[in-house]
Amino acid sequence: MKTLVIFYSRTGHTKKVAEAIAGELGAELEEIIDKTNRSGFWGWLYAGRDAFRKRLTTIERPKKDPADFDLVILGSPLWAFISSSPAIRTYITENAAKFKRVAFFLTMGGTKGKRALEDLGQLCGRQPLATLEINEAEIDKQNFSQKVIAFCRSLK
Repeated sequence: MKTLVIFYSRTGHTKKVAEAIAGELGAELEEIIDKTNRSGFWGWLYAGRDAFRKRLTTIERPKKDPADFDLVILGSPLWAFISSSPAIRTYITENAAKFKRVAFFLTMGGTKGKRALEDLGQLCGRQPLATLEINEAEIDKQNFSQKVIAFCRSLK
């Protein structure tokens, strides 16, 4: 099964998880680049506002076409306690018709990503094969590999 792991990462946490998933599955990897500057305190503040309001953003054109893959795994940080990042929302809005099958993962400071995962499913117009939630503490302690392995096994 040809798989693409596509993600947005502001701080690097989501990138670490995306790399682990891609490595476990032998999948291709692509990072979404948000053209809006979301660095620093003000970037963080505006990022939360935009996520809460479910706004879209401008992203760099991805190099890989999701239509070429059997499975697209979408990864995002959870922002404002309820939503995925505007960059992933934008990517999905522009590409959902090309997805054959999807799976989702979220990284977050807390533990409640259910609402955002449901929202991603609605944006994609399909239910995910699997979902994964990993919090920052697990990432900081490098203690998320078992969750990644279980997630990847559920996709095979």
